[in-house]
Amino acid sequence: MPKISEEKWESKKDEIIKVAFELFFSKGYASVSVNDIIKEAKISKGGFYTYFKSKQEVFIAIVKKSDDKKTDIIKQLSKKMTATEKIRAYIHARLSSFLDEENRKWAKFANEFWSSVNGDTELTQMANERFNKFLSDIETILKEGTETGEFSNLIDINSFIYLMMSTIDGIAFMASVMKQPLTEEKILVSIDVLLNYLTTFQKEEKNDNL
Repeated sequence: MPKISEEKWESKKDEIIKVAFELFFSKGYASVSVNDIIKEAKISKGGFYTYFKSKQEVFIAIVKKSDDKKTDIIKQLSKKMTATEKIRAYIHARLSSFLDEENRKWAKFANEFWSSVNGDTELTQMANERFNKFLSDIETILKEGTETGEFSNLIDINSFIYLMMSTIDGIAFMASVMKQPLTEEKILVSIDVLLNYLTTFQKEEKNDNL
């Protein structure tokens, strides 16, 4: 097989990923075969297996690209920003991405895919690893906020991250699957609701007189 440059290799791999994503989105993951991808991408079977071992591996590559974008958001947060500013900027970046049709397509596809692959050990492990990576990134910011006094030191960090992820995924679902228009105002309200918990939360005191 003739050698090709790394740039050409990545370019061709990206092309296959894009073709596969459009097929997964339009026909549903379960309905798409490797042959469908080969035909649409106009490559040989050997060409496909040069880049991917299976259809599932293509999906994992799609997920990785999505996760890389989320990681980039974290990396772009300035160290000079306060913890509050970092959380606000992160949530805003994640939610405002769903104003774009391509990202809404991804959200719709992801929702349908994860709903249909129960019991797959490899994908379950990948999902757990993704959540733990997300948790670790946000946990660092939340701990910084409690140390500086920006956030209440009584907050339950794990519960907040669970809620934060659920809010982002829920809004993605509303915008992509339910076709309910997302606006900047809705994004700002969502951010304010989440930040309000971080800054004002106080545990209820037990009333011994009851």
